[in-house]
Amino acid sequence: MSTKTIRNIAELNPQMPKGVISKLEDFATNISIIAKDNLMAIYLYGSVTHKFFDSPQASISILLVLKTAKVEDIENISPILYKAKKEFNLETNIITKEETKTSADVFPIEFTDMKVKKFLIMGEDVFKSVHISMEDLRRSCELELKRRVLSLRRFFVLNLRQPKLLIENLVEDLPAFLMQIDTVLYLKAGHFATSTEELFKEVYKEFRIQNATLKRVYEMGKKGAEVPSDLLEIIDLYNDYLSVVTKVAHLTDGLEVYKN
Repeated sequence: MSTKTIRNIAELNPQMPKGVISKLEDFATNISIIAKDNLMAIYLYGSVTHKFFDSPQASISILLVLKTAKVEDIENISPILYKAKKEFNLETNIITKEETKTSADVFPIEFTDMKVKKFLIMGEDVFKSVHISMEDLRRSCELELKRRVLSLRRFFVLNLRQPKLLIENLVEDLPAFLMQIDTVLYLKAGHFATSTEELFKEVYKEFRIQNATLKRVYEMGKKGAEVPSDLLEIIDLYNDYLSVVTKVAHLTDGLEVYKN
């Protein structure tokens, strides 16, 4: 596979910092040189594909699609993956092309990122012909949202007397939660939001959920809002945030999915 097939990552998401784009391009180049013909495609997925990269907590995830992925096939790329993880917290997953044909029912959220958003950095669009059931996607979203509810509750009861940790947990949780809301929006309306601001508007328009709490946590993460110090105020904020997550999970449970 030629390194000249690397797409312009800045066109995929202009909000990505130039330094990160440069590191991703180097990563793709080095992988293609070492993996050679065994490498079929490199995809970006996760928060960055939902246009939420303006959050410092947004994750950068890569999917490598290989012809074969036995230990002897992937050990030579290990140093590159380790270096990328250390340098800019790049999360990498590896799948074979054959596995993409049989795994859409268990990875519908991730596969939807790859198929619909087409954040293909290099190689063949192996997800073009993969069918993803909207009902599988809905069920997976419901599962992840309900897991988030349980996780937030568990964190609260274990850290009730540590207000700083409660705030940090909300700020760190928000990008992934916004990604889940965006996927639920796709389920309901057939499209993803083009920006964080648009998503906040859609939260109210499509789900009738007040977005003030989400906006406040978002601004705190960007250092644009005052962080409360009073424990009772923090508990109220945490409760409001948890209520939004719980409502989205409940709505997803009975959601009628979008049909073309």
